[in-house]
Amino acid sequence: MKKNTLIPFTLVLLLTACGDKPTDTASTAALTAKTLPAACQLVTTTDVQAAFGQAVAAMADEKETCIYNGTGDPGAFILLTTILTPNRDVTEAADTFQMMLKMQGGMNEMFNATLNANNAAPNQQLTGIGDEVWFKAGNNNPLEMTQAIVRKGTVILGLTATGMDKKYSPQFEDLVRKTVDKL
Repeated sequence: MKKNTLIPFTLVLLLTACGDKPTDTASTAALTAKTLPAACQLVTTTDVQAAFGQAVAAMADEKETCIYNGTGDPGAFILLTTILTPNRDVTEAADTFQMMLKMQGGMNEMFNATLNANNAAPNQQLTGIGDEVWFKAGNNNPLEMTQAIVRKGTVILGLTATGMDKKYSPQFEDLVRKTVDKL
């Protein structure tokens, strides 16, 4: 299928859905500025190269969004997107986490309808990670996305590997665990 034409579309959806939220308090800004590292500091080039076994380069390096693209074999790995979403408190973070899960369901339906492809791979469990976690490996859609959304305290971490050649990657799970431990 047309993987290369779908990737920009998917990135726009992910960045729009998980981008900056308007805030009305200084506490969120203080949390972001003082305790939350920048996304590309949280998941470094070295981390990604170790996890996927190939060279990568940063495509986007912003405070709450980091995107690495694989510069090696394009069949093995295309993109890793890291999105950090700080929240004012745990209640807001839990609500945001649930909203993100609902958006994932909507994106799955959109892929199914648009691509006429079954994107209903079962969620897999990750235990002992953060306060809440959603993990999906082995999507049957042409983008072959492996995703994790983790809430730890007031922060939501989203990691999405797009274009992986394996339906499930233990290296991705290790990367998620190591990243959450840094929060």
